[in-house]
Amino acid sequence: MKNGNSGFTPVYKYTVKNSFKSGKYIGITVVIAILIMAGIAATIIITGNPQKDDNEPFDITKVYVADKTELGIPDYAAYAAALESENLKDVIFVPCKDEKAELEKNKDSEEFVLAVSEKNDDGYLISVVTTENTKYENYNLEILGNELASLFQYHIYSESGLSDEALMQSLIPVKSSVIDFGDDDDGIKEIVEIVCFFVVLMLIYFVTLTYGQQVCTEVSIEKSSKLVEQLLISVKPYGLVAGKVLGVITTSIIQFVIWFASVFAGIFGGDYAAGVIYEGYESRVKSVLNLLKSLFGGMAFEPQSIALAIILIFAGLTFYLTLAGFAGSFVTKPENATNVQTIFVFPIVISFFVVLFAMVDSEGKVPYLLHFIPFTSAMITPASVFIGNIPLWMGLLSLALTAVGVCVLMFLAAKIYKGLLFFAGEKVSLKTIIKAVKSK
Repeated sequence: MKNGNSGFTPVYKYTVKNSFKSGKYIGITVVIAILIMAGIAATIIITGNPQKDDNEPFDITKVYVADKTELGIPDYAAYAAALESENLKDVIFVPCKDEKAELEKNKDSEEFVLAVSEKNDDGYLISVVTTENTKYENYNLEILGNELASLFQYHIYSESGLSDEALMQSLIPVKSSVIDFGDDDDGIKEIVEIVCFFVVLMLIYFVTLTYGQQVCTEVSIEKSSKLVEQLLISVKPYGLVAGKVLGVITTSIIQFVIWFASVFAGIFGGDYAAGVIYEGYESRVKSVLNLLKSLFGGMAFEPQSIALAIILIFAGLTFYLTLAGFAGSFVTKPENATNVQTIFVFPIVISFFVVLFAMVDSEGKVPYLLHFIPFTSAMITPASVFIGNIPLWMGLLSLALTAVGVCVLMFLAAKIYKGLLFFAGEKVSLKTIIKAVKSK
C-alpha cells in the first residue's frame, strides 16, 4: 500500500527538470548574475583608487629670520621643539640682521626663504619672502607662515618678562575634542541593525512576490485537466503538492543563490582587483567587517553566524513560498491564480508592520517572541543572528519551528487540494474548506 508521499519524487524531479530546460530561466539567471557581479566589481574598482594628496610634502629645510618689531629675532627652533611641531622640527633657522642684503645675496637661489616679523595697525605680521624662481610650492609656504605666526605668539610671551618656568607652561599645547557619551558607536550600531533588518525584509518580500505567483500556478495547473482524477490514483495529493511546491522552490532558490553568490563574487572580486591595481589600497571588505565586529562583538559577523543567517533566509523563503503553494491549492483554474495572491501577500504585509512597530516600541530591539513565530521570524531572525543579537541556539530553534511551519502548510495544502476536487462546482467558502480538510 502506497503511503501519502507516493509520487513525490517523480513530480519533484519533473518540475525541477522542466524549469532547467527552459531557455528563459537559464538566460535570465546567467545574464542577471553577470550584470550583478560586473556592476558591483566595477563600482568597487572605480571608486577604490586611494585619494592621493596633490600637495608636495613639507620640504623647507632652512629659513632666514629677520625682525622689525623691536622684540628681537624669535628663537623659532626652541619654540618648535617645545610644541613638537612635525613640520618645523628639522628646519634650520638662521638669524638675519640685514634682510635686504640677504635677499640680494640669494636672489638666484631656489631654496632661499626669509621670514620677517613686523608690527602693523592690526597687530603683528609674519611675511614669508622667496625668490622668483623658488622651488617651493605655495601650499608649503603657507604652512610655514601659519606655523611661524603661531610660534611668534610665544615669542611675545617670552619677551614680556615671564619666568622660564611660566614660559614653558605656556608652551604646553592644549587640544580639545567633543565627545557625545555613548552616542557615536551606538548610533552607528543602530543604523547597521536597521539596514540589516530592512534588507532581509525587502528580500523576503520581493522574492516571495516574484516566485509566489509561479508556485500558485504550478500547484493548480492540473486542476483544469480531465485526467486529474486518474493522476491522483498514482500520485497521492501530498506527493503531488509537495513535489510541485518544493520543485518550484528549489529552482527559485537555486536562481536566487546564483544571484546571491554573484553579489559576493562582485564584492570580493572587485576588492581583490582593486588591491592588485592600486598601490596602497586598503581592503574595504576587511575594514567594514572589522568595524562591524568592533561594534557588535560576540558572534556577530562570524563565519558560523553568517552561514546560519543564510540558511535562515532560505528557510524563510521556503516558508512563504510554501504559503503561496497553500494559496494555490484554493485555485480551481490556473488563470485564477492571481485571485488568491492575497493569501500569501497579506501575511507578509502584516508581519512587516508587526516587526516595524515592535522595533519602534522597544527602541530598535525586536522582542524575542517574534523570532519563534514563522511569519515574523523569516524576516528578523537572519538579521538577528547575523549581527549577534541572539545566540546561535535561538537561531537553530527558529529554524526548526520554520521547518515545522512548512510541513503544516504543505499538509493543509494537500488536504485542501484533494478536498476541493470532490467539491467541484461548489462555491469555495469557509464551510467548503473545512469539509475539504476533514475529508480522508
